[in-house]
Amino acid sequence: MRREEKVIQEKRTVEATKKNLMGVGGKLGMIARYLGDPIIQQGTSLFDLLDEQEPKEEIPSFEDGDHTYHLGWIFDGLSRGMQIEIKLLAVVENGEVVDYQGLKVAYKGYDVYQEESGELYGYAPFEDWEDMVDKLYKQARQSQKVQEEKNNIMMEKQNEVAKQSFIQTLRSKWGL
Repeated sequence: MRREEKVIQEKRTVEATKKNLMGVGGKLGMIARYLGDPIIQQGTSLFDLLDEQEPKEEIPSFEDGDHTYHLGWIFDGLSRGMQIEIKLLAVVENGEVVDYQGLKVAYKGYDVYQEESGELYGYAPFEDWEDMVDKLYKQARQSQKVQEEKNNIMMEKQNEVAKQSFIQTLRSKWGL
């Protein structure tokens, strides 16, 4: 990378950080996680290649040995009348990001933002798409609060079930 390009990259990184766009916890990551859909991969640990000379007659289905892998989230704004797509790629386990890999934003078919492993590789700051991001971020925060409340209620129920199970075990084992 040339020195001039490196200077621009550093300035854009500072700008993106000030606008809270970067990373899983930034505006773009929040929109993808709370308004987007999960990206799921199905398969085994070994990748099966299809032989093009012998087409398969049946539709592939989920089998006992197969696993699903959550690879991130994708938000497509077309259903909301917005020509924006935000893709967050990360290794996810139990709903939590384990290994953050990158973010990519396309606006009207053009790549306007690209980040990989915390390093900015492209950022075209235009008011049109950034205004959309601000609006969507407010909605994502509301969705996050609702989801956290549901998670808290579910945890309380699980704790109550575990407590009752423990009490029942004490009663049956020790006659209390």
